[in-house]
Amino acid sequence: MHTLSRSVSPEIASVPPIVSNAGHPVPVQVLEGHDVGVRCVCFYADENKLVSGSGDNTLRIWDRKTGAAQVLSGHTRWVWDVDVSRDGKMVVSGSEDKTVRIWDGESGEVMHVFEGHKDEVNSVEFSWDSSRVVSGSDDHTVRVWLVETGELAFEPIECHGRVLCVRYSPSGERIASGADNLQIWNAETGDGTIECLSRYSRATKVWLDVCFYPDESKLVSGSSDKTLRIWNRKTGAVEVLSGHTDTVWDVDVSPDGKMVVSGSMDKTVRIWDGITHPEPLQVLEGHESQAVCVCFYADENKLVSGSSDYTLRIWDRKTGAAQVLSGHTGTVQEVDVSLDGEMVVSGSEDFTVRLWNGESGEMMHTWEGHEHTVNSVKFSPDASSVMSGSEDNIVLVWSVETGEPAFEPIECDGSVYCVRYSPSGDRIASGADSVQIWDAETGVGLLTIRHSEVSSLAWTADGTHIIGGGEGEVTIWNSDDGEQLRTWKAHDGLITALALSPTTTHLVTSRWDEKTAFVFDTSTGEQVAILKHDGHVEAIAFSHSGRLIATGCGDKKIYLWEDPTFKDPKTTVSPVLVASMHGLLPQPTNR
Repeated sequence: MHTLSRSVSPEIASVPPIVSNAGHPVPVQVLEGHDVGVRCVCFYADENKLVSGSGDNTLRIWDRKTGAAQVLSGHTRWVWDVDVSRDGKMVVSGSEDKTVRIWDGESGEVMHVFEGHKDEVNSVEFSWDSSRVVSGSDDHTVRVWLVETGELAFEPIECHGRVLCVRYSPSGERIASGADNLQIWNAETGDGTIECLSRYSRATKVWLDVCFYPDESKLVSGSSDKTLRIWNRKTGAVEVLSGHTDTVWDVDVSPDGKMVVSGSMDKTVRIWDGITHPEPLQVLEGHESQAVCVCFYADENKLVSGSSDYTLRIWDRKTGAAQVLSGHTGTVQEVDVSLDGEMVVSGSEDFTVRLWNGESGEMMHTWEGHEHTVNSVKFSPDASSVMSGSEDNIVLVWSVETGEPAFEPIECDGSVYCVRYSPSGDRIASGADSVQIWDAETGVGLLTIRHSEVSSLAWTADGTHIIGGGEGEVTIWNSDDGEQLRTWKAHDGLITALALSPTTTHLVTSRWDEKTAFVFDTSTGEQVAILKHDGHVEAIAFSHSGRLIATGCGDKKIYLWEDPTFKDPKTTVSPVLVASMHGLLPQPTNR
């Protein structure tokens, strides 16, 4: 089913480069059975079934689990468009045979045949309450049919040219038609309201082959170049899905946005993973062993990484050049940068915490006091203190000015894997065999959240919640009383890296033996993107603006990504851009 009912901004700052799928997105299922090209497809609301229409004059209702198809016969020419009512009880189809047919969505029996168009019917759609069907035809008219009686709701609407697409608005109050121009009509009376696009607008033609995701953040299109393209309206990024061997005539997105279906002249229906798989913006190479940790400078022009080659490297993003910081005698487990960029701190397998000049790279201090690997380090928000957590079950807080501990060591429940200051700097969170929260000035315990092993932590921007990565699950707690607010499954084992976007809306997670990092919506726990790497993901960090994500990997590389969920008001994808990138959709040659 094609979607025209969503609105997009007509402006875009620049046309982004197109990134091929590079072997990432592939169909999760291919359904075969039609004898001629597939012209249209649409999901049922429960996503267990979908319906397709073809040049073999039939519709087919497909069971996704079995791949079996129920054949619906009755049309005598090409089936140009199909739609499914929201309750799944009815299917409507429009055909080259000039008829509109309504079918039982379960049994496949013909319920009604609506005749009245004087030429082929290119487009059909149910109203949101399924009481009406709208159809558009080569006879230059739009007709609205009452499903119960089969009668016209009002006189045919005269349009400017062959009507190639019709769509109800989400509220059901308006109808949009695409012909020689785009026109909008009152859905109750058929009165014209707006004429939107000029004659032969390329954008009008592209709407035949475009469908929005449910949240309207992305849209998918099909083309005569045999590909589908997923367009991110917020970032302008484009993802290409290849696999069809002929023109892709129709696309649809499942109600939950997790699947895309396409129908092609190659006679196949293909179901794709609808989740975004972005490509890295930049890959930094130079470490001689695993890149274990990474952190951005506040201006985002530089970042620092630590490795099992015992070094830190300060990278210039523009040139890709790296400054090597040597001194540790074991793996560098974590790094952090002060907000002003003047200092870098590192914790190592050599039991030490080291402070470095953030510009020159010179070592400023070496702090000894831990009796085992230092897994985690963090500056306080004002950079006056550094906190470190170790496998000796201890958290230490160091005065940057004196190099002395600010107070006695904090005893934790097991090996400390992660330490984090609250945004205000008044509290400390440690992740070990439990999550514990401490007073940052005195080290006095404030709260213990009993949980299985927690190896990664993040505070929300307002400090009211803390997020932990444990044995396969992400959990969000109230930081005042420890109440568990939400949890969801993210991985099959211990989550070893976790980073929260500055807006707190999205979370990126990974584990050390997987080559993927997952991006989640924190409000729902839904996975929204997958970052694929050539090596195991060891570390994750967001830039301060939230636009960039850095990942450190076992293949010795640092990957830089644009956050696929980042909202930049300066960029959006318009229908004009889609037209310019895809070109005009061809008209059928075998009508």
